[in-house]
Amino acid sequence: MQNETQKSQVNPAYALFQMAKALTTAHGHADVAIRERAQQKIAKWVTVLDGILRGSLDVGSRTPVQGVPGWVTLEVVTGGFATGNKLANGPLLHHEREVLAALPPAKEGTERRTLNSYYLTDAGLAALMDRLESGCYELTVPEEGALLVIAWLVQNGYADEARELLEILAPYFHELRFYPVPTVRPRRFSSQVFVQSIGETIKAIQAIRPNPQILAQKETIEVWTPLYDRMIALFLETVEGEPPFLQRGPAGERNKPAKNVRFPTKGGWPCKHYSDNWRMRAQSVLDEIERRRANHKSSTEPERAGGTFAELRGYLHLCVNAPESLTGRDVGRIRLILAGYIDKRGTPDSSSCRLARQQSSHAVSGPTFYQIAQIIIPRLSAFPMDGGLDDLRAMVQAITPDEAMRWNVLQGT
Repeated sequence: MQNETQKSQVNPAYALFQMAKALTTAHGHADVAIRERAQQKIAKWVTVLDGILRGSLDVGSRTPVQGVPGWVTLEVVTGGFATGNKLANGPLLHHEREVLAALPPAKEGTERRTLNSYYLTDAGLAALMDRLESGCYELTVPEEGALLVIAWLVQNGYADEARELLEILAPYFHELRFYPVPTVRPRRFSSQVFVQSIGETIKAIQAIRPNPQILAQKETIEVWTPLYDRMIALFLETVEGEPPFLQRGPAGERNKPAKNVRFPTKGGWPCKHYSDNWRMRAQSVLDEIERRRANHKSSTEPERAGGTFAELRGYLHLCVNAPESLTGRDVGRIRLILAGYIDKRGTPDSSSCRLARQQSSHAVSGPTFYQIAQIIIPRLSAFPMDGGLDDLRAMVQAITPDEAMRWNVLQGT
């Protein structure tokens, strides 16, 4: 009666909710791999729901599946629900087929019994002891270590204990894997564990993509800011009188513009005189902007609407090709841009401006996460994919000359 009460407390709506979430992902997610995993989740939850409704799953029990002993490892989904699938069961694996190929042909449906029985022969027990002594094996589920235990018991004179264990396992020889997965390299067994394997870590790192915002920031500071400074310097050459500046109050505060009036600007006016080679140098800057834009497209700075870079570029083009077309309003706008620039950081050749630019360049000079990821992947690949990493020192070594050249990262970083 108590068991019936327990079963009635399990709400099938939870399984339905999980199925609905997986269905949404399976039909709407852009990533194909994620959609495939969602389909697998749906199949598992269908099994859970079917078991709950038919009463074949006793949810919350240590033996939730009828007729299956507690030592059998079951597949478990979110919330601790057993699906009823035995993890040591399922289709024959690659390593099982390799062993079967070296044995007399087995009838269809008896392959796993044949394999379990083989490992109880003298040759099979010897093979298990070799694996046990070399460490060249892996256990993906606990059941795969059972025949290793029997081999050790036999080898060390515990025949009765081995026979008792075999009597427990024998009824499941036809469906469960009681033998380990062979490996080429020995697996280290200790009290240490790893959160995820190196292979899984590499996959996670490979998913790192360049951050568009970081790339835009780096490009703006490293490519477009120096060209902007050169345009400012060119226009300052054309100023008649002292460089323009924003008028400030008695305490050095910036004066607020009156209604419908721009910030109060003092000083000389630009576009008043041009040196002999000024237009040639200005055209050189315009040409360089064009060349750079062909290869640097992360930042919107050169064409940003309302941005002073785009404005100055347009005015520079007019000054080179049709200076007579400049209006008083145009010259006033250039004057205000120059005054705002100088007010903020000084003239381009001033120590304050050079220091500000150096600080900005230093802030973006470090490698991006994406660049670091590309360097770390080959370093990780030198280790077994199915193992963990005990010592991080191999990962945090300085960037080598080869790495620096390949990924454009400063050597020694």
